Formats: sequence, structure tokens, C-alpha cells
Amino acid sequence: MQDPLTKFKLLADTFRVTDINKEGRFFNKVSRIEAVSQLNNLQMSLDVNFVIYPMEKNEYYEIHISTTLGGDMTNSPFFSEEDFERTNYMDEFDYVVHGKIFKIYQDKPGNPSSELCVVASFGGLLMNLKGPASSLKGFPHDARIFLLIKKI
Repeated sequence: MQDPLTKFKLLADTFRVTDINKEGRFFNKVSRIEAVSQLNNLQMSLDVNFVIYPMEKNEYYEIHISTTLGGDMTNSPFFSEEDFERTNYMDEFDYVVHGKIFKIYQDKPGNPSSELCVVASFGGLLMNLKGPASSLKGFPHDARIFLLIKKI
């Protein structure tokens, strides 16, 4: 049986953390990780609240990006009190944040080797995801999204 959330998943991949706070630490509770994906040839820069969810260099994490958590199987970005009482997509992960894609652009416009970049904010915690357009073309501009992480 096919996963009913497949049509809402924008990304499901395993990432290896390659660096933490490469440019120094700017906030007390937040660290910026650099990670590379194992399946889609993506690079990710992501701000994570390390008090809530510390991550480790050279460790692997399953990271999903979805437009819903699946409580009522709609594409609604809102989560009701009843949704917390049902089993949903969030139950499979350790760290979940909600945010919005605010920029999608090509890193080298006009260049055949240009990659697509997707930038999102999760309450001020930023994500920059870069890779082949074929892997990122399904990301809708201005979409509300959920980022879900678990260590593997």
C-alpha cells in the first residue's frame, strides 16, 4: 500500500552532518549545521535549536520536508488540537518545525550546471537547500512547510 502522505512530501532523504557552526556561533541556543544528502545530491545549511535537538558532526539524519503532517490528510498548514490526539507523520520524528519557503532561485542563472536553491524560515531559523533542479523542482514558492528530523 502506498503511503498516503507521498503527494505532500517535498523531500525525504538521509543527510550526513559535515560541519557545525563553520563560521562561528552567533546565537546561544542555535547552531548552524552543514549537511549533504545521500540520495539527491543536495547540500543543506540549517539553523537548529541545539538546546532542544543537539546534532553531531558526521552523524546521519533522516530529513523530510512536507506540506502537511497528515492529521486529516489535507494540505492544510494548520494543526488543530484534535490532530495532536491522532497518530500522524510527526510521531516518527524527533525534531519538527513549521515554516515558510520565501525564496527559490538558480545559483548561476543561464549556466547549464546551475543548481536550484530553496530558502525557508522556521520562525527565524533558516534553511538553505541547494541541489539539482530535478530534485527541488517540486518545492512551491511561498509554501508553508514542515521540516522533520530524526537520527538514524
